[in-house]
Amino acid sequence: MKFPAICVAALLATSASAESHEYRVLFGGDDVGGLEVETDGDTSNIVFDYKQNGRGPTIAETLKLDESGMPSSWAITGRTTFGNPVNETYACADGKADWRDATGPGSADACSFYIDQNGSPWGISLLAKALLAEPDGELAVLPGGTARIRARDSATYDGAGGTVTVTTYEITGLSTNPTHVTLDEELQLFSVASPRFAIVREGYEGADEALRADLKTMQRMVGVLKQLSPGADVQGVVDELIEHLAPAMAADEATPRHRAVDEALRLLPDLVAAGPVSGEELAVQVGVSVSRLTHLFTEQVGIPLRRYVLWSRLQVAITRVQAGDDLTGAAHGAGFADSAHLTRTTREMFGLPPSVLSRHVSWDLDPSS
Repeated sequence: MKFPAICVAALLATSASAESHEYRVLFGGDDVGGLEVETDGDTSNIVFDYKQNGRGPTIAETLKLDESGMPSSWAITGRTTFGNPVNETYACADGKADWRDATGPGSADACSFYIDQNGSPWGISLLAKALLAEPDGELAVLPGGTARIRARDSATYDGAGGTVTVTTYEITGLSTNPTHVTLDEELQLFSVASPRFAIVREGYEGADEALRADLKTMQRMVGVLKQLSPGADVQGVVDELIEHLAPAMAADEATPRHRAVDEALRLLPDLVAAGPVSGEELAVQVGVSVSRLTHLFTEQVGIPLRRYVLWSRLQVAITRVQAGDDLTGAAHGAGFADSAHLTRTTREMFGLPPSVLSRHVSWDLDPSS
């Protein structure tokens, strides 16, 4: 069931210079509401409303940023998912911060980025921008703690506004689990996703499935790879990771895959071994559009195409190191720019350099096995 877009025009004052940002809220692919933002200068008016099985938040925010992109004032009103009233405020004045949320009032002798309790995901995108502006990617936040950011993955999506290249960032320090937010090249919010829930820029709803699948992959990887440390039983961990990352490798043969997916799986080993893989060229070879191929691949293989390609390249690189290649030769043979690129990728994905993985790991991603 598709809910009508929220009419912000009736709620928010606009001006000729205002910028509008519109997003759809999707639960398991179903459109259940929206997020709309009107920004005029340093002030944004935000409406966030969705209902899933009759429940969901209804939130209105007025947020003002200072010259450095930090909140200087923030008012959040409405109701939570379970109907509880929201009346949250934050203000920075004369270098001091004051706020009030559901737990009561608070204050600090210095202002920083305030982490709201009941606001919309727009605030997370602003936090990501503030963190990316920091040389070390970390920032003390209010009411307390330190937030940190790192890039996790990049992708390209086609939609009503044309082709958009985005990067998914992982923010830690806000809770026990990392928060993931996806921004475009201008650092504007593109999506916030969980395995079942996604807020996606309007006109790009088709990216929902791939975003959720990719996040599910990341979360599985984080859960498994927390076990890794030098000298650990890496093979057992990687075996589990392969099981999570490639569920279609042991898929029920009674459910046939689309011919384009089967052909892509057949071609990819040789393409990966030959160098960088172009999604556009692969789509031409299998006879479908790029968007159709990426959708089918995610749906029927269980992970996004670009994640599968990266995993395959790592397999090639580590296998070549095991066979006696030096890191430079292994990196070039797997389509990485150089050994530093290979090392950086393995550290980001596994927390370990390729030399450690090559000593402990043997793996098989053959889709026919």
